[in-house]
Amino acid sequence: MRTIQFIIWFGIFLSIYTAANAYIFIRMWQALQAYPMQRTFVSALFIFLAVSYWLSRLIESISLCAISDMLFWIGSFWFGAMLYFFMAVLLIDIVRAANHFILFIPASFSENMNTVKLTVLLSVSLITALLLFIGALYANSPVITEQNITLRKGKGTGGSITMAMVTDIHMGVIVKNAHLEKMATLINEIHPEIVLLGGDQFDENLKPVIKNDLGDILKAISSKYPTYAITGNHEFYGGIEEACRYMEEHSVILLRDRGVKIKNQFYLIGRDDKTKNDFEKEKRKFLKDILIDTDRNYPLILMNHNPAGINDASEEGIDLMLSGHTHHGQLWPLNYITSKIYQVDRGYGKIGGTQVYVSTGFGTWGPPVRLGSRPEVVKLTIKFQ
Repeated sequence: MRTIQFIIWFGIFLSIYTAANAYIFIRMWQALQAYPMQRTFVSALFIFLAVSYWLSRLIESISLCAISDMLFWIGSFWFGAMLYFFMAVLLIDIVRAANHFILFIPASFSENMNTVKLTVLLSVSLITALLLFIGALYANSPVITEQNITLRKGKGTGGSITMAMVTDIHMGVIVKNAHLEKMATLINEIHPEIVLLGGDQFDENLKPVIKNDLGDILKAISSKYPTYAITGNHEFYGGIEEACRYMEEHSVILLRDRGVKIKNQFYLIGRDDKTKNDFEKEKRKFLKDILIDTDRNYPLILMNHNPAGINDASEEGIDLMLSGHTHHGQLWPLNYITSKIYQVDRGYGKIGGTQVYVSTGFGTWGPPVRLGSRPEVVKLTIKFQ
């Protein structure tokens, strides 16, 4: 079942990727019609960029090396460039179609069409490069986001607790030592009592994580209580057992469809990501079954990687749900899509009696670029009344 679903998913993804690249390539080819030498160079460069990611994965399957890393970086940036090239080419075609019915483009443009095409191509390329540059700066400039939350529940000892929550780190070829050291520094600035890792700790392949000893940086994090983590969809993509074993070896306590009472003050519950149902015979538990031995008179804090489960949490009386996964779209204008898909796709919200916080994440998936949100470590100050 898992193999069939992967083949279907990969086939759809590759078809969309190929079609988008073909569309951009054809328009570039047409734009350089009067410049055969430049056309040859740009065509070769385009093909190299389009296949870089796939070449990196092929080489990586044989051996991790500097070449596979370099191609991975190039191919990842191309994912972002492809989005903005596609949007630009589509917009140009819409303008051309509109001009066919309503003439508004000056006739002088037609007389110098080759120059106009070249100018437009260079302009789009420069704007795309600028957007990627700015987005790369944002992706490497994490911040601390603060959120105060009050939970009112009968049992518990009152008082407050400070938590540091980090989701979607995506440790791997892109997110490595330097970025993780920034994360550890920001977490320690918060002086948290508890650290929560909200899923997608790994990008997929665990080999670069092991090779660069990225897990050792987690040991630099200081907190009163242990670090707790849940699984995200990428843990299952890369091999769930190996990912979980690696976290446990680095002093991270995994909450896989179970809860734990902390300092007689509240329950912290962790759910496996719903991707588990596609990768393992044993399905993830229903939330009501996870809570069966839980005293619901205590405040209930749920870690659930995908924020699509808010209604389920509200029905089961969860007081606070903590999620990630969305990256708030990561690249503008994809944030408009995530805001339509999820009831809360970033920041604080409230559905029924359940308060929700969805983090934009700390790392990146695909292009190492962020436009529309900064990577964050979330400081949660939770008061119990």
